[in-house]
Amino acid sequence: MSYDVCRREELVKYISTKKWECRLKGESYNRTFDKNVCGLVTKCKNLVKNLPKEAALYSNLLCAMCPKCIGRRMDADHLESAHSMKVDSLREAVEKVHVLVDKGMAKCPRKERINFTTNLFTSKINVLRRFMAS
Repeated sequence: MSYDVCRREELVKYISTKKWECRLKGESYNRTFDKNVCGLVTKCKNLVKNLPKEAALYSNLLCAMCPKCIGRRMDADHLESAHSMKVDSLREAVEKVHVLVDKGMAKCPRKERINFTTNLFTSKINVLRRFMAS
């Protein structure tokens, strides 16, 4: 979800260049000793880690085919433009949950935070199900 393609491109280009320069000199390139690679390393933050199964269900519903438009996926952009229905994309929903849970509910018990997150995704799922049923 949060993979930076541009940073990865820089990393691959840098490593390829260094390997080629080392080959021209007859040496082998070892990435572990290169201090410049540390600044370019791309790490993905797992945004959906520790979210309830309802987050996966919401994601699956947003990838389903639209029941009213033949051949169109039912993502947030399509629902807003074609059906005037405002729903959060998966990324927006997950980021909202992280903001609410990390800042607003940081001192609440874990079980309460899980229930809150589950209820939030359940309400979003119900909106999509009502749309699909109509």
